Amino acid sequence: MFKAAESARQHRVPIVLDPVGAGATRLRTETARRLLAGFPPEILRANASEVLAVAGDGGQTRGVDSRHPVALARDAAVKLAGEFHITVAVTGPEDFVTDGAKVARIRNGHPLMSRVTGTGCTASAIAGAFCAVEKDAFVAAVASLVAFGIAGEMAARDNPRPGTFQVRLLDALDEIQPDHVRAGARVEIAMLPK
Repeated sequence: MFKAAESARQHRVPIVLDPVGAGATRLRTETARRLLAGFPPEILRANASEVLAVAGDGGQTRGVDSRHPVALARDAAVKLAGEFHITVAVTGPEDFVTDGAKVARIRNGHPLMSRVTGTGCTASAIAGAFCAVEKDAFVAAVASLVAFGIAGEMAARDNPRPGTFQVRLLDALDEIQPDHVRAGARVEIAMLPK
């Protein structure tokens, strides 16, 4: 991971850090903190418990699942964003994104997304794809989570079970168009008080 981060920096490739399971074990938490300190990413994308753990605010997880609501991790996300000059995206039923100066609350998505393994990792990968074409990491993070959430809503049409939903989510990611995002985005952006 450290060699990959060093190479990314040398080649000006954006980094999205997904500290999977930070808070579940000391190794995972310390590794995430070392990566963050040594190679601050453009975006840190994590669930609330992982953000709290990386920030040193007592987040613990059950494996890769969050024990904490997104709202509880907002202050920790703002702290991390300011300290490392990065964008932090906390994902859950309502996503929260901050670059330390601005915040966004994203209300797109569907409850089935939490019942399918790998949706957090997928959100991180999509954020990376958006970073490749949008230099403003805050804009890339917000846009990626809005698009991913809308894809989740598209996949949930007709109320499928989790297995069917997983396949439909992949199909929706292939199907989604800018018009879907413009029509379906439920996002609020605000400046943080100075």
